[in-house]
Amino acid sequence: MTVFCRFAVEDLDRNDGSVDKPYFMNKELLKIVGKRNEKYVEIEGKVQPAGKKSKKSRNSSDDTDAV
Repeated sequence: MTVFCRFAVEDLDRNDGSVDKPYFMNKELLKIVGKRNEKYVEIEGKVQPAGKKSKKSRNSSDDTDAV
């Protein structure tokens, strides 16, 4: 049990749930400690957090609104 708790604390100290530094504990433990990993997608060959659009797609939608 002590090793398990130490792993969770170490995971929280070293990682922040971002795409670059995700938590390694399982989903149930993440829920208990009130944390979650950021969801990510690959856009134009780059890994980005989900919900963010590429600059290219934002600019193209702005152009269509102006017409």
